[in-house]
Amino acid sequence: MLLTKKCMTSLIKRRRKRTSRRERRVEGLTQANSMSGVMVLPQPSNVETTNGSLKIILEALPDEFDELGMTENIYDKSTVLFSMLNIFLPSYKENRENENVIDIVVTFLRSLLFDVSKTKFFDTGLKSNEAQKLWDEGLRFGDRVFTYEHPINRKMAAKFIMDELCANPKMSLNEFVYLVRMYGSVVTLTKEEHSLVTKHIKENEGKLSIQLYKENGIEIPGLYEYVDNSGLIQDLKKHGYDIEGCLTK
Repeated sequence: MLLTKKCMTSLIKRRRKRTSRRERRVEGLTQANSMSGVMVLPQPSNVETTNGSLKIILEALPDEFDELGMTENIYDKSTVLFSMLNIFLPSYKENRENENVIDIVVTFLRSLLFDVSKTKFFDTGLKSNEAQKLWDEGLRFGDRVFTYEHPINRKMAAKFIMDELCANPKMSLNEFVYLVRMYGSVVTLTKEEHSLVTKHIKENEGKLSIQLYKENGIEIPGLYEYVDNSGLIQDLKKHGYDIEGCLTK
């Protein structure tokens, strides 16, 4: 497609403006997230040490993520989250045997995980049969009948992600993003279905949401294929969870 001189000039201006915004945001964010004091820590590639302070480096959104629906803002948040978790990793390892401490840590981290996963990049596009029925009738999220549901409840997802970071301290930022995508992806349920799952999660501590769908009559076409292709079924086995029997193939 040929671009006119006017279109090219407009495109260049927009790119310059976007670059300028990113430079200002990087400067402000790195200043806000610098922490004084001498610290000896395993550092991810997007963290620099200068005079004992830690500076987080925001990088451009990779094309591979852009094509999958990741936004620049969410990639920046993922970068900061990745840096924070790596900085915190030694303390997490030190307290892994203290269940009370770990419970508090993952409860805190689940909110951060939810904030990062609020974008198309984490949406599987899958809906329960009941949600699909209402969708076909013309209802949408604005009608307040649907909700996004994490098949791996956020608290458990946070623990799994921290355990994966412990096992692979040299994990790259992009590997981390894919890891969060695997554990933090969402499906669409009706609000009634979501309330039912939430109720049973509270009654079955340690269980995953995905383990409760089938027994509560919630069918999500394509879910088995999704978690199988993503590697989640095999990955969860490392954490002591076998979910194949809980899914409809």
